[in-house]
Amino acid sequence: MKNFVLLNLSLFSFCVFNFLDGATRARGPGVVDKEYTFPGTGFFIKNRDPYNSEEARKWFIEASKLQKEGSLRKALGLYEKFSKRRSDATIKIKNSLVAIGPESLFRASILREQKGDWQKAFEHLRLVAQAYTNYDFERIAESLMRLAERLAKEDLPRKWGVVPRFRSGIQDRVRLDEIANLARGPRFAPRALMALAEIALKDNKEEEAVDALERIVNLYPENYLSEKAYFMLAKVYQD
Repeated sequence: MKNFVLLNLSLFSFCVFNFLDGATRARGPGVVDKEYTFPGTGFFIKNRDPYNSEEARKWFIEASKLQKEGSLRKALGLYEKFSKRRSDATIKIKNSLVAIGPESLFRASILREQKGDWQKAFEHLRLVAQAYTNYDFERIAESLMRLAERLAKEDLPRKWGVVPRFRSGIQDRVRLDEIANLARGPRFAPRALMALAEIALKDNKEEEAVDALERIVNLYPENYLSEKAYFMLAKVYQD
């Protein structure tokens, strides 16, 4: 009996290996796996097709109901389905047409921030900015900046109230650089670049700080932070 089970497991592993190997060969030699905006759902084969619109509306309505009732964990689980696959579905709420995909991620970000999971909250908002370019960036940009600054400067909440979270200067700088690149206009990018420069200087990463400051000076000369950037650059070169 034991040998039979082992034989079945071996056959299963062999089939899986050949299936995956065949998929790799089908892409051709030297083809690197593409990085996708959405990770997709499924185990061996990832489904990255947009969600069915009716199903997406059903989840959104149920999540909204659960959130109002105070069942935040269940609501969060439904909202976060939209971090796996895109949704172009819309729903009418109080005479306004709401895009379900980005709205769900925005609400998931709020719930994650309330739970103290600032990193996950930031990731949800970043996904909105990357995947839904027609969504109101102004609505999420302030939250992106707030979360990036909290992650960089404040004491991080403990996971589950017990496990400590540790700060990473590299991740802090990457987040701020992402905001600067995602920002569509001069309102948020200079602020993100200035925060990036200040953190880089604190971490003794002068080259990164100079790059951020020069981007402010060259790309946003009319911004109020440009003068401060000039002063900081002069101080770096003087030292």
